[in-house]
Amino acid sequence: MIYIVTSGSYSDYGIIAAFTNKKAAEAFVQAYNSNDNGDPAIIEEYEEGPSDKLFIWKVYYETMEGSSAAATMWMGKLEEGVEINKVMILWPANKHHKSTQYGVVVRAEDAPSAIKAGVEMIQRFRATTPGAM
Repeated sequence: MIYIVTSGSYSDYGIIAAFTNKKAAEAFVQAYNSNDNGDPAIIEEYEEGPSDKLFIWKVYYETMEGSSAAATMWMGKLEEGVEINKVMILWPANKHHKSTQYGVVVRAEDAPSAIKAGVEMIQRFRATTPGAM
């Protein structure tokens, strides 16, 4: 199982973190919710696909004032018009929203491999793209 920590709803919905260990996810949610972070965090559970082939994963990466967080979600199949390994800025930082959210769709065997590959692509994108935070 993969445990995705999310918060908010509709346009405020976002992925905060991803875990392969439920107790670690629960501890994170408890710590997150003990601070005044706005909407409370919850855990969404997803089944991992079998590891004998590659799956499509969406990797999200958010930067905010010197910190960052990464999460992933299993897609199962490639959506029409979505490119593999193309980094996108999903939510740019501005005066009202201090973080930048990036996304990339990757092929990987499991969530940790997807996060590793996706974060490496996003970090390379940030290092080589003028103005990327």
